Amino acid sequence: MRFDEKLFLNPGIPEVQDHVAATIKEVVTNYDVDAIHFDDYFYPYRITVDGKNVLFGDKDEDAATFAKYGIPAGYPNTKAGIDDWRRDNITTLIDKVKSTIDTSNQAKKTAVQFGISPFGIWEHKANNPLGSNTPTGSSQSYSQSIFADTYQWIKDEKVDYMTPQIYWSFDQAAAPYGDLARWWNKAPEPPQKSPLTQPISLQKFGAAMHRNSAIQLANPALMS
Repeated sequence: MRFDEKLFLNPGIPEVQDHVAATIKEVVTNYDVDAIHFDDYFYPYRITVDGKNVLFGDKDEDAATFAKYGIPAGYPNTKAGIDDWRRDNITTLIDKVKSTIDTSNQAKKTAVQFGISPFGIWEHKANNPLGSNTPTGSSQSYSQSIFADTYQWIKDEKVDYMTPQIYWSFDQAAAPYGDLARWWNKAPEPPQKSPLTQPISLQKFGAAMHRNSAIQLANPALMS
């Protein structure tokens, strides 16, 4: 499928999901790897054109796929229906990859892990009571774009570990580090088996790192 003058593998097509899983099988079968790690890209992020936000789906980029696979599967032909279908497509893809890795581990007596570094904001509290204290103008992964239900993946233990990309500073209004660190720490309650770790963005070292430290020292309640 095409969006933003780019071509994407369409996760709504079962054969695409199977192709990704088969590619992972080739890797874990033929190479000595410690883990399979996915970044934050699933369905496309929103883009800005002439100062206006443009979302994937605004021009029915996957409408034909939804008509072929989603509607016959019982999803309503509505905005909410296609959004649920997209999220389920990504979750099914994750399930297939995890099953592939688990099957290989059992056969080879290995312990290859499956982890993901999702976008740092799952959803905003204004849109979902389970969401974080982040402004609705910021991006999110659950709705509008990406369609990755990372919150549920943690609760359902669909991955072996997760490293959310919360690279922002404490004073970043669109994505305040303190609020998001607390959200990720508390969101998957009761405690889950899949560990959460915080990644470090090397390009953030330097002035931004010193500013973060100064803000935290001046406001210790930010991380309480």
